[in-house]
Amino acid sequence: EVKADGWLRDHPNLMSVFSAPNYLDTGGNKGAFLRLTPGPNGLDVTPTSYTAVPHPALPPMYHQEYISENHPHLTRQMKKKIVASGEDDYGDSDFAGYQGADEWEEAAQ
Repeated sequence: EVKADGWLRDHPNLMSVFSAPNYLDTGGNKGAFLRLTPGPNGLDVTPTSYTAVPHPALPPMYHQEYISENHPHLTRQMKKKIVASGEDDYGDSDFAGYQGADEWEEAAQ
């Protein structure tokens, strides 16, 4: 869940961390990470917030096109695994039949 500063101490023993700054390019939120170090009473937790950096000047779907053109065996193999699993192309926003990295990871397991 998005946090304005990238993190929030929900109560003394729970912190929420959101690592994606400016989520979906509209959030305006910061991202954060936690640094854990040994302390006198257990771990000391230090949150660090950061802001988004500009996107590289790449056309939409650049990474998907790069993989399909330079490593087509990966998309074919993963498509077969997804089809064999009985799943549909949910998340395939352009309906080209290609799967994103998340779907690849799920299919490979």
